[in-house]
Order: sequence, then C-alpha cells, then structure tokens
Amino acid sequence: MANECSICEKELNEVDDLVTTDCDHTFHRQCAQERLDTKNRTDCRACGQDSALGDALARLKIVSEGECSICERLWTLEDDLVTTDCNHTFHYACAQERLNKTNKVDCRSCHQESALGNALAL
Repeated sequence: MANECSICEKELNEVDDLVTTDCDHTFHRQCAQERLDTKNRTDCRACGQDSALGDALARLKIVSEGECSICERLWTLEDDLVTTDCNHTFHYACAQERLNKTNKVDCRSCHQESALGNALAL
C-alpha cells in the first residue's frame, strides 16, 4: 500500500476507511468522494487513469449520507464516522457509546463478530 493519499497527502493507515482503484492506487474514501462531489473528477489522482476513482467508489456504493443503525439518525460525510470491515457506517460517538455501555464489539447492522471493535481500533 502507498504511504499517503495523493489527494490530501496525509498518511494512509490500515484502520482508515480506504478505497483502492483498479490501477492499484489507494486513497482515503472521504477524500475520493469529496474529489468526485466537488470537482466532478473520476480519474485516478495518482496516475490519471480515466474513471478509476469513480469506478472504485461505485463498487463501494458510496453515498453521501446514510442512517446510523445505532441511533437511527442520518449521518453525512461531514460527521465524525467509523466504518467497519463489513462496510457499515456509524457515528463515531454512537459506536464508542455502544462499546462502553454494552461491551458489544460486533457490527450493529450485520452482527459480524468484532467488526465494530476493529473499526474503533481496539
């Protein structure tokens, strides 16, 4: 994996929510989505391959908002979010509170074992 996102130029970590293109370049998912939303650019920022970023985001079925199944309120990309390995997204505060109050680390949406705990980097 590359060491940094070529969009924001910040370090990439395995615990980050990442997207990888067919040309094998990796970006923060939020950076990629913002590039698409604000600049309407779907090409790979690293090598310029046409539609690579747009295709990678489409595969992940990226949306700019969704519902946190913990609190049942809508979230947007501007919120502080956590996304599990099983690709479910929650408000970070809701996920942390669920862990603290119930000691449950499975995904609230699909119940994948340890998914929430892993996303919170336990």
